[in-house]
Amino acid sequence: MSTGAPRRRKTTGVAPKEARAAVAVTIYIPIDTLIWFLEHSRRSVSIAQFFAECVDAVRSFSGLAPSMRRLLEEDRRVGGYTPLEYFAHAAYQRAREIERRRPGFDRQGVAVPTMRAQEHPLHPEAEERLARLRHRRDGTAAEGETEGGRARPAQNLSVSRDRWEWIEEQAAAAGVAATRYAAQLVESLRFYGGGIVGVRETLEADREAHGYTPIEYVTHFFWRRYEKVARYRPGFDRTGNRRAP
Repeated sequence: MSTGAPRRRKTTGVAPKEARAAVAVTIYIPIDTLIWFLEHSRRSVSIAQFFAECVDAVRSFSGLAPSMRRLLEEDRRVGGYTPLEYFAHAAYQRAREIERRRPGFDRQGVAVPTMRAQEHPLHPEAEERLARLRHRRDGTAAEGETEGGRARPAQNLSVSRDRWEWIEEQAAAAGVAATRYAAQLVESLRFYGGGIVGVRETLEADREAHGYTPIEYVTHFFWRRYEKVARYRPGFDRTGNRRAP
């Protein structure tokens, strides 16, 4: 009997030509967000792989079964959201539910498979850079410089061609440069869409109660989002919908 979980494909050890193609890009990220990004990349096999996981979490609801991803995509379209807007919407609805209950309220019996990823040491040069960034951040904070006024350090990445083409498509629709959209995506992951006071704090408390990495936690709340959409209907809680629970 099928459980709905995606099946593992057999691999030959040789990636398809289109999968091997990669694009070298440089993005500029606020220093605090770049530090967050590098720190959490230890939970992946490389910095480039962690960025790929960030993209896939928003782009394709990675970690969920194909039928779940299709329903969530329909929910996004019915709501009229862009991928980043939908991520922020799902995060906000999750935060509202946590506030009504408590962080970690659905920890028991969770069926979402998690990697329970162990930390991998960064390349020595990356560790040294992370230390320099922390020193730079702490120095600007001591001088009273606000986060919005801090420089955006550069981060070089190797991105698969299919992911970069998706980023370019979303960036064109948003009217921004692709590198800027890539930076916005990382910031959205860190702040769960950002903009609403208290949402990040609430969700971080819930994530810590579950013991998830950031990417695992995104999979978790999209899983819970899927359950609600399946119970009600796509677009059930869009603005002005009185049937939303």
